[in-house]
Amino acid sequence: MQKIRIFTALTMLAFAFVLTGCENPASSASPDTKKPETDNPEKPETGNPDKKDNLIPITSAEIIVIAPVKGATPDTTASGTGNFSIGAVSWSPANSPFFGGAVYTAKVTLTANNGYTFTGLNSASINGQNASVSNNTGMAVTLSYTFSATDTRTITGITIKTQPSRLTYTHGEQLDLSGLAVTLTFDDTHTEDVAAADFTAKHITAIPAHDNHLNRSTHNEHPVTITYGGLTPLTTGNLTIARAAGATVNAPALNSTTYNSITINAVTAPDNGQSVEYGINTSNNASTATWQAGLIFTGLNEGTTYFIFARSVQNDNYNSGVTNGFLEARTRSNHFHVTNTTQWGDALSYIKTGGNGTAGTPNNYTITVDGDVPVPGNTANSFGTVSNVTITINGNGKLYLTSQGSLLTIGNSQTVYIDSDQLTLQGLRSGQNDSYLNNNQATVFVEKGTLVLQNGTISDNGRGGVDVYGGAFTMQGSASVSGNSGGRGVSVSGTFTMQDNASVFGNTGGGVAYYGGAFGDSFTMKNNASVFGNTTVTVTVSNGGGVYIRGPFTNVNVFTMQDSATVSGNVSLNGGGVYVERGIFTMQDSATISGNTASGFSGTYPGGGVYCYVEGNLHMAGGIIYGNNVDSNSNKVIDTIDGSSVNGRGAALSGFTGYTEYGNFIGENWVRAGYLSTTDNTIRVVNGVLQSP
Repeated sequence: MQKIRIFTALTMLAFAFVLTGCENPASSASPDTKKPETDNPEKPETGNPDKKDNLIPITSAEIIVIAPVKGATPDTTASGTGNFSIGAVSWSPANSPFFGGAVYTAKVTLTANNGYTFTGLNSASINGQNASVSNNTGMAVTLSYTFSATDTRTITGITIKTQPSRLTYTHGEQLDLSGLAVTLTFDDTHTEDVAAADFTAKHITAIPAHDNHLNRSTHNEHPVTITYGGLTPLTTGNLTIARAAGATVNAPALNSTTYNSITINAVTAPDNGQSVEYGINTSNNASTATWQAGLIFTGLNEGTTYFIFARSVQNDNYNSGVTNGFLEARTRSNHFHVTNTTQWGDALSYIKTGGNGTAGTPNNYTITVDGDVPVPGNTANSFGTVSNVTITINGNGKLYLTSQGSLLTIGNSQTVYIDSDQLTLQGLRSGQNDSYLNNNQATVFVEKGTLVLQNGTISDNGRGGVDVYGGAFTMQGSASVSGNSGGRGVSVSGTFTMQDNASVFGNTGGGVAYYGGAFGDSFTMKNNASVFGNTTVTVTVSNGGGVYIRGPFTNVNVFTMQDSATVSGNVSLNGGGVYVERGIFTMQDSATISGNTASGFSGTYPGGGVYCYVEGNLHMAGGIIYGNNVDSNSNKVIDTIDGSSVNGRGAALSGFTGYTEYGNFIGENWVRAGYLSTTDNTIRVVNGVLQSP
């Protein structure tokens, strides 16, 4: 027979406990194995046991049943705490009520909770006495105990004679009822004193029983309850139970890091029911660490070394455990110093693997260029598929292409700032930087991302400077796009804004081509922004030396010049300054178009300043068009809406269904004051009023 302990109790008064691998109540579920959440591409390991392959052993069970007493009805309930459930008590023989002078055996079956097993059970008791163990399948076990013969006398009363000598304990200690004694009164008025050591022999039930292990969450500030048959239960003074020392767990292991976060793998929790928490500090001092339950530490400083600890968490029964070692980990630095190709590639690779930010809190990176850095061309997204990231590129010198492809490709939900007036992004062109090839891509390609060029230059590419497809491009500060050939300096299908002193100049494939307007986007030039000195004189690129506009519809505002924005000194076959095909071009404030040239073909009307082609319309609320050249004719406006002749070839031309108007805005509504007709004079409109030549 194995040594086993079990204890019984009244259903309404029972306090029970068990010292097992874990200390959850018998009615509770097994420990939570939910994995912690993380925004990191790799989920941290939880360290929790697999319920199928790594069952936790229940090594001890202590059960209480109400002892049989002459004349009492058998109690079929038993109590106890642990990672198991308790079945009904069966009595043999099955007398009800109990007879006097009879021997009874109580039998009860325990069923292990999920994740636990009775394999390895080495101690079981009923009412503090060794119980017999049978039918142990691992999943279930049967305990039994045979009581001595019941008293043949009738007991009418029970009182406490002396209290236990000890009422103060620490969780997990065994109850010592030494000193406790009760007085029994029989129906013939005879009395008998019974010490705690003889309770079981006299069929007196103590809850908890002598030698039972005390559970602080169950027994602290509660008395020992003493019952006999149907008599009123008695109670001792309250027990005071302190927490036991917490379990020691291993130090955590690193899962991954970002510039502002560290993710760790979970530490295996102890078998005593304590969970694990994790602390972080910038020094190797656990006592001043900041503690949390989760596996991801956020809001950290980049490029900083942290010390991470693990300990068991204080609960009802245990104090916090002491730490056992530490993990030393360093957040990644999001600031890169780039002096060569390898460092540039490392910076891009780091960002690609740095994870996604959020719309409100993007992941921020800074790349500082120092000197001239060669960069191979590429058609893939420079920063991979990460989203909600912001990259600032600054420094001095230049990043220059060494092979065909884009120097930067910016993807969806990616934002790049180029922010240094000492930094140039230089493309690929034959004869430049020892290259014999012209590029086949723009230097920078924006595909549904955002590019902000401020105080920097994109120049000297053999296939255009910046291409934007479905994204946004802003030029500001002293930003410039210049010296590109074989394509426009800037080509945009999305939103384009030029402001401050931004400029597009000296591009031999034309200045700006804009194809937006379908989804509420537009091209705006404001402040002192300028487009100047660009040319388009080839057969394939022949329209709009300064700005080429092709909108989606007739009545959509596509291009606006305002404040002191200028388009000047550009050359093209048609529309030396601005060429508009579909959509509305609006001039206002002091916007200026001047000194542009349209050479045209013989017999055509190319428009030195503005050419309005199919459904291309001009609204002048303010500004001036002057000094533009078409062969020997200059400063002329051609308008066919009102049927006037088209003999001139000067400042502005409406062809096909295009038209040119002056007027003003009331709110957002355009109110035409009149048409602009053919003239050799300067066209100047102030506050919607056409001025005299």
